[in-house]
Amino acid sequence: MNLKTYILHCKKLTDRFQFMNQQMSDHGFTNFTWYTDDDASDLEGKDLTGLYGFVRKEILLEKCKVGGWSVPSDIFRQMTLPEISLATKWGKVLEFIGKGDDPYACVFEDDAILCDNFSEKFNSYLSETPDDWDVIYMGNGANLHAPNVREGKLAYKVNHPASRCTDSILFKKEAAAKIAEEYFPFDFASDWEIGYQQARHNLNVYWWEPTLVTQASEHGIFKSSLR
Repeated sequence: MNLKTYILHCKKLTDRFQFMNQQMSDHGFTNFTWYTDDDASDLEGKDLTGLYGFVRKEILLEKCKVGGWSVPSDIFRQMTLPEISLATKWGKVLEFIGKGDDPYACVFEDDAILCDNFSEKFNSYLSETPDDWDVIYMGNGANLHAPNVREGKLAYKVNHPASRCTDSILFKKEAAAKIAEEYFPFDFASDWEIGYQQARHNLNVYWWEPTLVTQASEHGIFKSSLR
């Protein structure tokens, strides 16, 4: 697995570092980078203008319209500092991918659980995915699955809104650059903000089934660190 890979990590969550580092070793990853800047503790007390848009009601409503969502009841709330931290990490890493030399790159959050034989399955799934893909979701956060899953088909093009939690996503360089160009200041948590940008730029988004990644925080292995 020489795939360029980024891992979004909060420095104080040392158990997650050990957990992910072991998985990188077990699955043969040789080209991965930890992104540990912009932790909540790093942002505390700082002017976040330019990173986070706070509660801009008209913009939030317009983004929901573009993204294809009905307006959720809790949309008009200020994000927590850990949520702002994670969304910032995502934006910065997308900038790296968009400016990098690799044609595509993978991003994991630090509670991702990779399936057995991940590398072999990854290569098989990617070979079966149409070449027009821009973004691929590998995980099943919130138990989200592609519609009309059928045996023998691995990649499903999904209509917008096409975000599927952010535990594990593959981006083409050009798609990451488009998202990163207009990502800051963000108004949503990372999964919604990326979902909005995918719709805004009409990116081709695929979900893999059966999924290759689950979330440790959804299985009680780690507690959620966002709220």
